[in-house]
Amino acid sequence: MRSDGAISLPDAWVEIDLDALAANLAAIKARLPAGCDYCAVVKSDAYGHGIDRVAPVLAEGGVSWAGITSNQDALALRRAGFTGRIMRLRGASLAEARDVAGLGVEELATSAEAARALSDPDAPVPVHLPLNAGGMGRDGIELAAEGGRAAAREILAMPGLRIAGLTTHFPAHDPEDLAASRARFEADVAWCLAEGGLSRDAVTVHAASSLGLLAEAGIEYDMLRAGAILWGIVGARAEFTDVMRLCARITSVNTLPEGASIGYDRAHVLGRESRIANLSIGYANGIRRSMANSAQVAVRGRLAPLIGKISMNALTVDVTDIPEAAPGDTVTLFGADGAARVTRAMVEEASGTIMADLYCDWGRSNRRQYSGGPPQAAAKNRTR
Repeated sequence: MRSDGAISLPDAWVEIDLDALAANLAAIKARLPAGCDYCAVVKSDAYGHGIDRVAPVLAEGGVSWAGITSNQDALALRRAGFTGRIMRLRGASLAEARDVAGLGVEELATSAEAARALSDPDAPVPVHLPLNAGGMGRDGIELAAEGGRAAAREILAMPGLRIAGLTTHFPAHDPEDLAASRARFEADVAWCLAEGGLSRDAVTVHAASSLGLLAEAGIEYDMLRAGAILWGIVGARAEFTDVMRLCARITSVNTLPEGASIGYDRAHVLGRESRIANLSIGYANGIRRSMANSAQVAVRGRLAPLIGKISMNALTVDVTDIPEAAPGDTVTLFGADGAARVTRAMVEEASGTIMADLYCDWGRSNRRQYSGGPPQAAAKNRTR
C-alpha cells in the first residue's frame, strides 16, 4: 500500500478501454438511419464500466440522450458534466422522481396513477408514454386492453403533463417477430397521436433494440435506445469490440500428485501429477460458482482449465501444460491475452448467464483500470 493509502497492485481488476467504447459508439452512429438520434443506455453505472469515466466519451461522440434507471446514475451523469437529456428506463416511485426533479430526468408515465402523481398543472412535466404493443409486459400500457386505452386517454388529456415521447421495448429479434412488433408499435403510436391531438413533430418516437439495429430491421424512428451493443456485448467482432477485460493474479503454484482432490467437496480429482495455480479472485468478485470445472482462463497466451469449485476469493487453474506459469502472472478470465482469447461465448456458456449480467457484477466487484478516452481522461487513467 502506498503512503497515500491507495492500493497500487490490485489482486483482481477490470481493464476498461475507453477507445474501444468510442469506436463502438462511432459504429452505432454509422448504422443509425438518417435522422435517427441515439440514446446511450448507461444504467447500472454504465453496465459496471463507470458512468463518471464513460460520460466524457459520450459527450465527445455527440450523444445527446442517456438512459438510466437509478437516481444514483442520473446524479453521476450530471456530476460528470453530461448536459444532454436523461430519461429513466423504468417506472419510478414518486419519491424517486421528486429526488431528481432538479436534474432534468424525464420519467415514464406507466399508469394513470403514476401520471397524476407526476403532473403539475402550473408547469407541465415532460413524460414518455410507454406502450407495451404486445411486447415486454413490463411498464408499457397495453392498448389492446380496454383498461390500457382508458389509462392512455387519461394520461394524454392530463393538463399537468407534456407528452415528450412515445416508446416501446422490443422483446424478440427474429425478423418475423420484430416486423410484427414494429407494426403493433406504429399502430399504437398513431392511435396516441390521434387520441391526444399531439403534433407529430413535438413528440419523440423511440424504441430499444441493439439486435434490431444490427439486423438492419428498418427501425426508423426519431431515436433508438441501445445498451448492449455499446459495450460490445453483441455484434460482429470486427465492428464492435469488448470494452471490458477481467484479470487476476497467480498467487502461488503447487505441484500435487495424481489422485489429489481440488476444492470444496473434492469437486475435482487429478488424473495426473499436476501444477495447480491459485488465483486471487472468486465468487465475491463476480465469478459464478457454475463456472467450476467448466471455464477456461488465459495464462501467458495459452488457455488453461479452471478446476474445482469457486471459493469466495480464490479459484484454482491447472497450468501443468504451461510450465512457465508463475506467481505474479496476470491471468485473463475474460478478454485477450496474446494469442489466447476467453470469448463472450465461452464465458456465457460456462456461467449460464449473459454478459450484461456479468459486466454489472465484475465492474462493481473489482477495481477498475482505464485506458484511452478523451485527452482530459489521460490523467485519470489509474486504478480506482
